[in-house]
Amino acid sequence: MITFRQTRARRERSRAWSAVSSSSQAGAAADAGRARLAGLAARAGGRTLVLTVAPVAVVVAWCAVPLRTDAAGGAERLNFWFFLVFYYGTYNAVALALVTQIFRVYALTWWPRAVSGVLANVASWLGALALGALAHALGTGVERHPMAWTALTLLTLLLPVAVSFVVIQRHHRRTLARRAAAPNEQRPLMATSAEWRAPASYRRFLWFCASFLLWHAALAAGEYLASAYIATLPHSTRDELFYVYLWIFIVNALSLAAGWVVSARINSWPLQYVYTLYFFTTYFIFYRNLFARLESPEQVVLLQLSTSLGVALVYPLRMARWVYRLLACVCRWGDDYPYDA
Repeated sequence: MITFRQTRARRERSRAWSAVSSSSQAGAAADAGRARLAGLAARAGGRTLVLTVAPVAVVVAWCAVPLRTDAAGGAERLNFWFFLVFYYGTYNAVALALVTQIFRVYALTWWPRAVSGVLANVASWLGALALGALAHALGTGVERHPMAWTALTLLTLLLPVAVSFVVIQRHHRRTLARRAAAPNEQRPLMATSAEWRAPASYRRFLWFCASFLLWHAALAAGEYLASAYIATLPHSTRDELFYVYLWIFIVNALSLAAGWVVSARINSWPLQYVYTLYFFTTYFIFYRNLFARLESPEQVVLLQLSTSLGVALVYPLRMARWVYRLLACVCRWGDDYPYDA
């Protein structure tokens, strides 16, 4: 039997799939590692090391590795296997780890109980790399299109959502069948209510799956705009501003939609915090990619000035009392205004 409820009670059940994560499934070694990490992060110096220094050091070291190229027809091209394993493989591994941690925040696991989370993630990672290698070996030419790799990444990241959805949907149908076959005297007085047909935890899980589609859409939109921008170089300053503000509008609209889903439908503050960080990170990744391809100092100055003025005007406006009241009403935050003295 699979439970959808987010509860602290841990009950052992004989089942082939697990929808509730627990430390017993992770193993004693993983628990010890998390305990050491939590102890390190409990101190100010440890938090700085774990949350700031270490991630930046890892990213800088990864970016510092020189690209391997092959000479082909008088021109140098990036070595495909280096790109597949080192660049794309690392990118996909981090993305899968992010999805797994989001499931943990929601107190769910998406893999069969018979295998570990590490094995499930490694199998998904190897499957994505195998598809990319197969496309290259067959000479299809698909690997030359950036959006093909974006589609493969999205397919890999949607696999955990699809697996968990199929398992829980199957359990939900079995539950409905058992309730429909139950005698009338065993049914509650409100047996026709929505809670009897679909528990609130089940509805929250459906919204949880929908929230993944929103941040997948942000990734796909950013990749598409970047690809379209590079394919149509050079650009005027007006084109640069159009690209930047179109991306700002898209990522903020998706962020607001995801924030509403998480706050009003899933009701999870940890997930809301994670999603906020994700959309900010995604925004700055593709925003900074634009600056790397500007053609003159004048474009850099004008673009930086226009976007900085927008931030200077929008962020104080978002802190206004009436804006907070509006968002609190839509997202069901509560009535306390956090900026009162």
